Amino acid sequence: VEMSLRRSLRDAGREHALGKGDVFFCQGDPAASVCWVLDGRVMLSVVCKEGREVIVGVAGAGAVFGESALTTALSTRTTTAIALE
Repeated sequence: VEMSLRRSLRDAGREHALGKGDVFFCQGDPAASVCWVLDGRVMLSVVCKEGREVIVGVAGAGAVFGESALTTALSTRTTTAIALE
């Protein structure tokens, strides 16, 4: 991500630095924001009815996730997002 774009995002929102294993949000949490990965990777997973965790994707640098909170009537997170690096 270009430094000028990164500065614009930082000015418009909040930048968070997380380490490996840190949780961005959990499935079922209130949803009111979108996340953009500036560096590293984020694992997105869901817990199915049987109680198993299923990985539904990995978001890398430049990827946006959590946008369904803003584009649908959903008011809770549908996935859990954990930093991989």
